[in-house]
Amino acid sequence: MIGRGRRAPAGTNIEWAPSVIHICNAVAALTLLFAACHDTPLPRTAVPNFVAPERATSMQSADMQMPLGETLTWRISVRGMLFGIAELKVRGQEDNKTVESRFQTTGLANQIRPVLHQLVTSLVPVASKSLDVHKALGRVRAWAQADASPATLMVRYQDTTYLLKLAQPRIDNSLSTPTWRIEAELGKREQHIRMTLWLTLDALRVPVQMTLVQDGQLVRALLVDAGES
Repeated sequence: MIGRGRRAPAGTNIEWAPSVIHICNAVAALTLLFAACHDTPLPRTAVPNFVAPERATSMQSADMQMPLGETLTWRISVRGMLFGIAELKVRGQEDNKTVESRFQTTGLANQIRPVLHQLVTSLVPVASKSLDVHKALGRVRAWAQADASPATLMVRYQDTTYLLKLAQPRIDNSLSTPTWRIEAELGKREQHIRMTLWLTLDALRVPVQMTLVQDGQLVRALLVDAGES
């Protein structure tokens, strides 16, 4: 990890619940990287309980899906309220890519508690037992195929390492186009965040949509712009 997330100074003395701040940190770092390429409402169904996959093994493949020039912008909402905007850009050259991501609160959320996180990562392979959030995203996108088995990844954000558990991808027709739907859980000790990811069925496996649930808080990410630069 080259850069570290940072938070802008608080604009007021209003304190948010710790669970909301924790979700904000997750959104700003890992979860802002998974979102929707269509502004499509989520299916009106309850978010299912995550069932840890049996025989899940550590993801062995080093393949990574993070196309050079990719530029994505997401709208992040918490409990249905607009919370902020996240951006991701892949720069550099094929053999030396750099990923830049940025999250910033907007609107009412920015007035109550302004937050700014920025992260810059080199995708050059480095021997390590854990992956930073950008490399983890690339690994998950490359892994999500019809023959993928349940897997785990160790994901590092700042000074904390989380275990990411991934169930086997399955085809989902609930959105405007068929996608891979992946139930997942990100956790460390007593902290657990339930996640659902939707990726396109094509070779790019673009993150199509994502929801997060922790302590009853529902976070949703929708991609509002996608392209190349």
